[in-house]
Amino acid sequence: MINESIKIDLHIHSFKSFYKDGKIVKESTKENLDVLLTKLIEHEIKLFSITDHNRFDSDLYIELKNKINKDEKYKNLNFIPGIEFNLKLEEFDESKAGQINIYFNASSEEEFIHIENIINSDEFFKENKVDFFSKEEIEKLIYKIGFDVILIASQTKGLHFEGNGGKVSALSDHTKDSKKWIQSGYISALEFQKPRVEGILKNNLRDLNNFALITFSDCHEWAVYPKHDSSSKLTQKNFTKIKSLPTFKGLMYAFSSPKTRINRIESSNTNWIREIKLNDKIIKLDRSINVITGNNGSGKTAILSKIINDTNKLKNEYSTIFLNNSLEFNGENSISFKIIKQNEIIDKKFALSNLFENIEHDKDDSEFKHKMETYTNRINNNFRHFLSIKESLNKIYSTEIEFVEKNDHYFIQCSNDLENIEENKYNKIVKNINKIIQGYNGLIEDLTFKADKTSYNLIVKNNENILLILEKYNNLKNELDQKNKIINKIISIFNRINSNNSNKSSSAEQNRKNYETKKQELISEFKKIIKLKSKEIKVEEFPIFSNGISEIKKNGFIFKSIPKYSKNISENDFYSVVFNKEVSNQDELYKLKSNQDFFNSLKKTSNSHGLRADEIFKKNCENFISKQIERSEIILETDNENLIGSTPGQAANAFIKFFLQENISNNDIILIDQPEDNISNLNISLDIIALINSMRDEKQFIIVTHNPIIVTNLDIDNLVFLENNNGQISSKNGCLEYDGEWNIIKIVIDNMEGGLEAVKNRMDIYKYEKN
Repeated sequence: MINESIKIDLHIHSFKSFYKDGKIVKESTKENLDVLLTKLIEHEIKLFSITDHNRFDSDLYIELKNKINKDEKYKNLNFIPGIEFNLKLEEFDESKAGQINIYFNASSEEEFIHIENIINSDEFFKENKVDFFSKEEIEKLIYKIGFDVILIASQTKGLHFEGNGGKVSALSDHTKDSKKWIQSGYISALEFQKPRVEGILKNNLRDLNNFALITFSDCHEWAVYPKHDSSSKLTQKNFTKIKSLPTFKGLMYAFSSPKTRINRIESSNTNWIREIKLNDKIIKLDRSINVITGNNGSGKTAILSKIINDTNKLKNEYSTIFLNNSLEFNGENSISFKIIKQNEIIDKKFALSNLFENIEHDKDDSEFKHKMETYTNRINNNFRHFLSIKESLNKIYSTEIEFVEKNDHYFIQCSNDLENIEENKYNKIVKNINKIIQGYNGLIEDLTFKADKTSYNLIVKNNENILLILEKYNNLKNELDQKNKIINKIISIFNRINSNNSNKSSSAEQNRKNYETKKQELISEFKKIIKLKSKEIKVEEFPIFSNGISEIKKNGFIFKSIPKYSKNISENDFYSVVFNKEVSNQDELYKLKSNQDFFNSLKKTSNSHGLRADEIFKKNCENFISKQIERSEIILETDNENLIGSTPGQAANAFIKFFLQENISNNDIILIDQPEDNISNLNISLDIIALINSMRDEKQFIIVTHNPIIVTNLDIDNLVFLENNNGQISSKNGCLEYDGEWNIIKIVIDNMEGGLEAVKNRMDIYKYEKN
């Protein structure tokens, strides 16, 4: 288990380099190993290597192993045996010998002695400091030693050969095309010292995008570590960190996946599950990516359900597992999580609808509604205009009128349109004044009140004034009473005269009156037609709308809400919804001869029963508008605008990608149960793995899967393998390179379908898994 990155320094020299480097290494001896080890601890180095020029000191490595194994203070130190070879990979006119460090997968005393014996043999021993190995010699030497190796080339300047300048020892000094050697996998990493050089190399290798660059101290004088020697001005401070076991295999995995292993950003996540306690066994979890795998029924999903406290599922599906096995978690309080459950996104519609739940679209159809309502009101008004002309003409055509001459003898009809008799409005005023006078008289006759001379005199004076007012309103009242009396008399006389004249009126006079009435009606209709005809009516243009599409970009996707009217609807579309076949445009509408024709031309539904024509027209128009503002929702990828969701796999892929980006900042733990159920291996490799990799140092991931591609290509930090043995759950766990009580890679190969192929692809450049 690895929960943090470790510092490495794979380029340190000892006294064995004396033949080439001279006195600066005279104190860097086996007897002074404590000096070096103390310095390494001081600078928090966990993995190191002593790499002398074309030499190997087995005694030094044996002593190193004994000290680390026996002395408690050195227990966190680890080493890999290595040699710095002077060699030329290519021979050409300008080539100069460079330096390549070779590291061996060796850990026993016998293996150390074997390496030294091969190096010191007559076939390979280089006596002079200017001597170097050829490519053929170095390959033969590696073959003779017979151990797995890692090659790291020195590159203390840019890769391009011409005009490089600087120290002559780089890969580019003895290869014409350095990238070819890197791309082939011959070289596993480049080492540099200065940060400026790292920037140049990253630019040189930008098209490779995934190649390891590491720093080194090149320390020769242990007492001044990490300086080169006491006279050196340069002190290496920026040591490379790897998230791997401090072993040869761990280093191999780090170099095969530098993005996920080398100089990772230290996670700031403090809320994560540290361990699972299963049947008294502690299963350590990583703060980054954990995968739980195992055969069906081994309890993988049960563990996720326990984490999220999904009690219903625990009771129903996993009751037997938890009856026979105890399961506890150790983590921070108040851990928040988000989970994609198994088969949760198997339905395409479910996946897409869940995505749109996170999007708030501004669905503004106001322009469309306003323009359509204006258009429908206008064509309705225009129809009514033309219908009014037709109705007036029909009235004229249908009116039969015969001229009648005027009769010289006729009777005057007296109008009784006189001023209406009104109730005398002064009656109430006079009545109220009399009440006031009665009150004053009562006070004047009161002896007690008379004693108050001032008040008494005031009331007497007021009484005199009020009597004058009473006289005025009595006069007005009497005048109005007299007027009403006269009007009543006149009305009575007129009524008698009209009654007599009506009885004496002739039939000829009645005919004349009917003629005059019809004549006036015809004149009115003609006037109406003239007025209507004088108004210019234009054909209404069908409205043009903005498309109404709402577009939101979020988490690498474009979410579009698209109304039907965005697809260039036409006037024909409108008429086909509102009218029957006989009316397909404005001309045909305006030719309708009557309101009944209009009624018959409208499409009817069960809801049209009992409605007038104008009500049906309005409802049909509203129905057209409501249908047109119905929306479809689509999702596109931001990078290439490919449509998402044409298949369940695409929808699931999009759902997981969005889910991860949407929830990564708000939750401590992301749980995913068997994402491969819905997503192809290609999409897992191209999309999901890349996305999780970009988030691996932000949150803890716990993924249940049977897919070895997720395990190998994601370069997971911790694999938990579960087995169900007659109801008892057992576990094995570790990082991919773990090879202790069990071999994690072997577990992947033996228990995950396609595991061997996935591991081969993952480790192709190392050919590590020989079986």
